[in-house]
Amino acid sequence: MNPRKDGERSRLNTLLTRIAPLGYGMPNSIRDSEKPDFILEFGNRAVGIEITLAVEGEYVRAEKLYPDECIIITNLKDRMPRRSNREIAQEIRSHDAPWKSSDEEMTDWQEKVGKNLQAKRKKLNKSDFRIFDDNWLLIYDFPSLANDVDTYNQARQRSADLFSKPQTVGKDFDTVFIYSDRYLFIWSGNKLTLHYDHS
Repeated sequence: MNPRKDGERSRLNTLLTRIAPLGYGMPNSIRDSEKPDFILEFGNRAVGIEITLAVEGEYVRAEKLYPDECIIITNLKDRMPRRSNREIAQEIRSHDAPWKSSDEEMTDWQEKVGKNLQAKRKKLNKSDFRIFDDNWLLIYDFPSLANDVDTYNQARQRSADLFSKPQTVGKDFDTVFIYSDRYLFIWSGNKLTLHYDHS
């Protein structure tokens, strides 16, 4: 049992179920790998997919500290200097802390996803990263975006902003998926599309 690999496979399965009806189909085979995480076979075409979980480190730490409690996650965000467990404990129990505006929340979301995107682009360009016919990246966002009109509109703009910035490394992924529950952003061929699950 490899919990990290099991988590990656679960996220991959979620993505494949979502994109199959969009014309991607289902792979003939899935092989475990490293750099990238999995190799998918679609007929004669081999696709390498790298998977990353976009989650704030403070959120992970808070969940480990208080796994069975309801916590306030509004202001959990990685920062420098790194906050202590005591500071995080005070944060998640404080009912008087100011709530973020929707703009602040979406700025934090854009920074979190952008940080993961850039880190994986750098990894793709290292000499030990295997290149295939197509190279995909899945950024699995957690906690997921809210399901309201303002978030929907801002998410479309913020994700477009992410991919409009000039690429600073050599190679790039052929396709980038950003999965956030009902939201699925697909960047491919210099085009960004948003598929929203209304069910």
